[in-house]
Formats: sequence, structure tokens, C-alpha cells
Amino acid sequence: FSSYYCLFYGDMVQDETGLDLFGVMLTFHGMVIFVQTGRFRQLLVKTCIALLLGWHVYALLLCFIALGLAREGLRVRSAPFKRQCALLIRSRCVLLGIVALLFGSSLLTFNFFNEYAAEGGEKSLTELPSFQAMIYRTGMDTSVRDPLHPRLDWGVFLLGQFFRIGGMSTPYFILPYLGVVRPSPSYAYAPLSVVAGMGVFVACLFGVYFTRHRLLWATLALFGFCWTLPMRYHANTSGHDFVSVFYIGLPLCFFSLVLLCLSRRFNPYPSIVGVAGAALIAFVLSNFQMSHLGYDADATQRHKVELSDATAIRRLTADGDPIFVPLFTYLKIEKPAIKYYLNRRIIHSHSLAADGFTLMDDRLDTDALLTPQNERIFLYDSKGLLQWYRQAYQQVVSGEPVARSTFDVYRDETALYYVKTPCSNADLTTRFSVYLFPTDAAELPIHRRLFGHDSDIFNFQDRGLRFDEKCLARLALPQYDIARIETRPFSRDSSDGYAYATDVLQGYRQAYQRVVSGEPVARATFDVYRDERVLYYVKTPCSDADVRDKFFLHLFPADASELPVPRRPHRYDNYDFHFFWQGQRFDSKCLASIALPQYDIVRIKTGQYSTLSLGRTWEAEISLDASSK
Repeated sequence: FSSYYCLFYGDMVQDETGLDLFGVMLTFHGMVIFVQTGRFRQLLVKTCIALLLGWHVYALLLCFIALGLAREGLRVRSAPFKRQCALLIRSRCVLLGIVALLFGSSLLTFNFFNEYAAEGGEKSLTELPSFQAMIYRTGMDTSVRDPLHPRLDWGVFLLGQFFRIGGMSTPYFILPYLGVVRPSPSYAYAPLSVVAGMGVFVACLFGVYFTRHRLLWATLALFGFCWTLPMRYHANTSGHDFVSVFYIGLPLCFFSLVLLCLSRRFNPYPSIVGVAGAALIAFVLSNFQMSHLGYDADATQRHKVELSDATAIRRLTADGDPIFVPLFTYLKIEKPAIKYYLNRRIIHSHSLAADGFTLMDDRLDTDALLTPQNERIFLYDSKGLLQWYRQAYQQVVSGEPVARSTFDVYRDETALYYVKTPCSNADLTTRFSVYLFPTDAAELPIHRRLFGHDSDIFNFQDRGLRFDEKCLARLALPQYDIARIETRPFSRDSSDGYAYATDVLQGYRQAYQRVVSGEPVARATFDVYRDERVLYYVKTPCSDADVRDKFFLHLFPADASELPVPRRPHRYDNYDFHFFWQGQRFDSKCLASIALPQYDIVRIKTGQYSTLSLGRTWEAEISLDASSK
């Protein structure tokens, strides 16, 4: 509980994740009782209870069953082959696996029938949300794989897991000495933290030889990997620091090994007291350091707003009323206060329902808004909100579309509207790119002026809803005068980058020529140019490998008091970014731009992390007078 992950993500270890972990440890307790006393029925009961709470227990069962069968196979290896097979088939491990699969399959089938009924019997099995989630989370849906994302590389993926094991097993106050000092250490795989993770993992494997119950030890140490490895393509599972919570078995084994070694060399009771005292000191120091960085103050203010919003929503809704939440808003309300008040009645839905209430993170000018005083999450009467969308749809389609395609596009003075009728589940996953060409380029954000246009990429689910078999998404337009708009379904081709219109591509070509006509402030793998409050990163020729790893950008101000509160102890600001958010690749060239803040900057340090070599592929330091070294 002194680790970075438990302190920083403590508000996430709740609800379904907490139930999953409880189910895992409940099943492990059943395994301990079974191995020590032979009581098998209690293990079956605990396994079934755990499966009611979450699927993570299957990773634990996979380790236990596979290792158990291997151990029993070694015991009967001298018997004839048919005899070996017969003994293994009658094994308790096989029976445990059969019971777990049958019980889990029955739960999944029950869930499929519920979803099928909720959708009115109009969808096939492959269209149901649970089936789609299975395909997505296991990486079978190749359409969601980003060819430029480094987590798809096995080397990067494994280094990331060892990095997280190190962070899970290390008290937070030690992390600065391991090279991890930023708010989110996943931005770079600090070498010492990766080595610490590897050390913990290897130590836990060798710990098998120090215990009588090797099956239990190995199961506890390995089940985290058994859960994470199949999820390599799912960013929220394998690419996020929070995945470390499923490695809970490794620090348990590691510190148990420390206790075992101390107990064998010294008196066991003073050893336990000493380790407990050291753990308490580590806990106090780690919490103090986390509080010193200002996270608690920021989190407290955020939770006050969330609590106020949730209280107002709770006051206006009865216990039995369903609350529908669109996908993007649903992702934003994954917070303790709102979920504590409302989770039992929240229904995640892509469609706008006519009954109950709807939560959205967008404030609309309609009488259906029931919580105008809220700041983050707004409650609407679903019937009134549905009527508002119907009226908006009728008003939009009464005019002529400015573009006709898979989605027809309409425009008024304030927004673009993307409309499709009829609308399917596949349409809900559409991503759009938008390019805005102003009458006067000087009105663009500073880092877009060089390109002559502004751009945006968004998912339909971020800006739209489905109702009456119709899809309607609204994109607010900026205040400046717009001469021309280009929009299309977003696409990425790993061979030539994004698909552009001719004018957009020409804009990048012209911007590239203007950038490289000056002198770079730093020369490295990427040449870095500076223009007023903007940095430009340029490389020719440029490949997927050049933009795969994350860029770091550290800004050192003249006055540290101008930094955000959490960054002041570090005395520099952190603007790390991925190329695919800040740049484009075209004609075998790469060009990225990022705006600098308004405060005076004394020094800039920038470059790219290398997740494969545990360091940095390149870095450059730029002083205020634009010299470089």
C-alpha cells in the first residue's frame, strides 16, 4: 500500500476491480485450504462465488490447474501412457477446470440472453456488447490496432510489465532514486525500475525452492502474467499503469520471501515486527511525498465538485429510476463520488432512451436539463432530451446538406451536424477528421497558423447519440470566420500515414518548406525549430519506427512559481506527447508542432524515450537564446 500505483490509483481500486481482486484472493484462499487439508468442495464453492464477481479468477485457475497437472504428471510418469492419461483425467485439477468453465459459460450465456432481450431480439450474437468486448479485449478485432503504437511490440510490452512490477513492489518515496520523478512514471520505462521489476520477478520464481507449498507460491506469482498476456492489444489492460493491480501476487510473494529468509536466519517474531515497522515507515513517507506534490489538494477539489454534482443528481432521482449514460460520458464518470451514489442504476447505452434519466457531460440549452447548477455531469429528463434531439434532427435535415456521404453533413452558424438514417452499431464506431480553413490564418491557434488550417479528429460516440434508428453528432465550430471546411471518415494507412485531401496535403508541404527554411535550434534524429511560442519537430525521410516512441518535452521557467502546483517541486513543466496527436506524416516526411505556454522559459529539454533500450533514443537541450547543445 506504499506503492505508487496504490497511492496514485487508489480511487480506481473499487467497485468491479475491487470485487475482481476479492474474488481472486477468495479463490486463492480456497486453494490454500485444499492443498493443506484436502477440502475440495470449499474450493469449488469459492471459485463459483469469485466468477460471479469477475473473470480475473480464470488467470489464477489457469496457473493452478496447469501447474497442478504438471506436478501430478511427474508423479505418475513411470506408469504406462494410458494409465497416466486416466489418472490425469480423474484429477481434481481437471474437475476444478470443468466446473469453472461450465459455471462461467452459464453466466456468459445468461448475460447474452439478457442483452439479446434488451436489444429487442434484433441483433445477432456477434453484435451483442459482451461478444464485441471479448473480441476487442483479446485483440481479435484487428481494426482497433494502431500500427504506430509501441505497445504492440512484444519487447515494449514486456518491459512495460516489468516496469509496473517494479513500481508495484517499491514504496513510492524510493521512486525518485530509480529515475522516476514525474507524476506518471509510465511516460518512460526508467531502467532501474525495470531492473527492480525483473529482480522481483526472478526472486519470486526462485522463492519456489524456499517453501513447502510450491504449487501455491508459483500460482500466486504467475497469475498476473496469465491475465495480462492475452490482453496485449487492449490498452486499458496492458498499456495502462493500473494493470499493476493484477500483479498483486508478486509483491505478496516477494515480501513473503523476505520474511522467510529473515525468519530462517533470525528469530521469526522480531523479524516480523521489524518488517512491519519498516512497512509503516515506508507507508508514512510515501503518503507524505504524494501529498507534498499537491495531488491530494487537486484530487480533493475535484472530488468536491463531483460530490456536489452527484448529490444534486441523487436528490432529483428516485432509487428505482434508470439512468442512461452515453459511452464518452460513462468513461468520464468513473469517479468515486458519482459511482458511489449512482452506480447501481447506471445503464451504459449508445442510444437515447425515452424513459428515466440521462447523464451527459455536455450542457445543452433545453428545459430537459434538471441540474443547471452542476459543473461536470448534467442530468436530463430522458423524454425531454429525446424530444430536443428529435427537434434538432428535424431542424437540421430541413436544410440542404453541405456534403453527402456515409454520414450527411449539415452546417449552421455555430456547428456541424453529422446525420445518418438508418443507423447501425457499426456506424457508432466511425471516426471523423475535420479541417477548418479560416478567412484569416492569424485567427488560428498559434501552433496551427503555419499550416493554414485547424484540425480535429473525433469519434461519433464522443459527440453524438442514436435515437429512433437515427444518428446525430454535433461539432461546435470556433468563433473565427471559416472560408472552407473539409471533413471525412478518418483513416490511417501505415504505408503513407493519414489520408488527406489535396489542399490539406499542400498545406503541410508549404508548412514544411517554411519551417526548414530557417535554422534549427537543435539537430538530432528530429531537427527542432522554434518560432515564437511554437516548437516544430522535423525529420526526412521518416518511417513508422521514427514516430513509434513517445516524445518528451521539459520546460524550465524563469520563475518556478508560474508552474502548476504539482510540477513546482520538480522545477520544470512536462509536455510529453505522442506524434500521432501533435504531428502528421506525408511524402516520407514527419512534421509535428506543439504550442509553448505563456510563461518565460529559460531552458528546454526535449527528445524521445526509447522503451526498447531503456533510455532515450535522442535528446536536445535548448537555451532561451535559441542556442543548442
